[in-house]
Amino acid sequence: MELIKTLYQLKKDIADRRSDVAFAGKLDRFEALIDADPDLDDCKAVMYLYGKKKVTMAYRALKYRMEERLMNDLIKYSSEEKNTRSRVYMKIVVDKYLLVASLIMKNFQRKSAIPILEKALGIAEKYSYPAEVLSIAKTLSNHYGFVEVDRKKMTYFLDMARRVSATVHAETYVSECYVIVSNLVYMTKGAYTKKQISEIKEMTIKLQKIKAEHRSNYILFNTNDIINFYYQVIGDFQGSLRLGYESLEEILALDNNDLFGVFKCKFNISVSHFYLQHYDEADWWFEDTLKILTKGTPNWFHVTLIQFLNHLYAGKLDKLAQLTLEVINNNNLKKNPYFHELWEVREAFFQLLLKVGKINLQPEQNKFVRPFSLIRFLNNLPHHAKDKSGLNITILILQVIFLLLDRKYNQIIDRVDALTQYTYRYLRNDDTFRSNCFIKMLILMEKADFHLVRTRTMTDGLYRKLTGSRIITDIKNPQVEIMPYDYLWNIILEILETNHKKGR
Repeated sequence: MELIKTLYQLKKDIADRRSDVAFAGKLDRFEALIDADPDLDDCKAVMYLYGKKKVTMAYRALKYRMEERLMNDLIKYSSEEKNTRSRVYMKIVVDKYLLVASLIMKNFQRKSAIPILEKALGIAEKYSYPAEVLSIAKTLSNHYGFVEVDRKKMTYFLDMARRVSATVHAETYVSECYVIVSNLVYMTKGAYTKKQISEIKEMTIKLQKIKAEHRSNYILFNTNDIINFYYQVIGDFQGSLRLGYESLEEILALDNNDLFGVFKCKFNISVSHFYLQHYDEADWWFEDTLKILTKGTPNWFHVTLIQFLNHLYAGKLDKLAQLTLEVINNNNLKKNPYFHELWEVREAFFQLLLKVGKINLQPEQNKFVRPFSLIRFLNNLPHHAKDKSGLNITILILQVIFLLLDRKYNQIIDRVDALTQYTYRYLRNDDTFRSNCFIKMLILMEKADFHLVRTRTMTDGLYRKLTGSRIITDIKNPQVEIMPYDYLWNIILEILETNHKKGR
């Protein structure tokens, strides 16, 4: 009862000092207005609330109080222990307890704060938050050292602080490695150098030793994630798959509902199956992974990007159509520019398959298909159009194919010189062989005057080289083929045949 009395009195004191009580009615109206009008802007709000056409100082003050109220409510509702869904949310609960304990101690009620800190400590230990455990253990060792003196408890919490501080230090190193590797993925265009691969290997050796000594969730799934990445870089997809299953077992064995860790493991298993061309197994794991995620979140968009490739490579075009329509009609897609551009490219391939009759939609699906415009498509890709060694290759190829569909041969001819210069400047490495080969085939198609038989004859040698080379399925490689070039070339030959029947 002492704790309840202390909390009540503090709440009452703070409530008496609140500055927004007088504005409660107007704040309630503001919330109702937000709920009623998804397109609400400042002009509409100030007119409704104050009957003014221009934003006033009073309205600005109300907005500030509205922000404060919503943040307070967000913390309140998100930190209710019974409502938490995963380890990630339990961190919010721990933070709430620490904040409340701090407020109590600042009001000279230290003794009442101790049960809250001990409860926070139990949660932080169970859900693997070493930094919070360290902070609480320090406070409790101080308390039992010279406030409520208890040598046994003091020693217990001192030992805990020493032990967990090593884990916190290890987590810091793992975090540094994760940042370095993530930056490497983002910045590297093309294949990784031998030096980069060697550095990643050395990193994984040290990380494995850390993982053996410290069993925090953060160390476990980030270490496994980096090692998984190393396997993918060196092409050991069997090793990547094996590690994925082992990682999932390790995360589940911790028994603290780490949904993010489970997501990472299942995602790595999905991608490993994709690399190994186990398309049916990959499809099952992608679906299982998506069950964890909320639609319209960045992770959901990331998973669906690769699931699209899996459907395409497996020839499951009905599933590809269903997935594409679901993603491109998600309202959050435009709020994520990076994923929006990547899905614009996938939508273009979807539109191509529609136009050549490879996909037949159900009547109810047609209303979700946007009319395709090549100009709009090119304008919607400002970032990747500048990436000369990455998706720009795919964008150029798509541009030529859609012009071919529309029989705009002169515009294709205008681009042949650009394609020739492109292969010379940007496609000179081993990992660009297939892109280089395919673009040369497009150039020969123009030299063959878009004639089906001559094109097939002139490109036969290159086509055999293309089909005899390994497709890059590594999603982190800028040369990854969204649609395999051999499959795409057969579509081009079908278009040439159709155009010939129409009289070019």
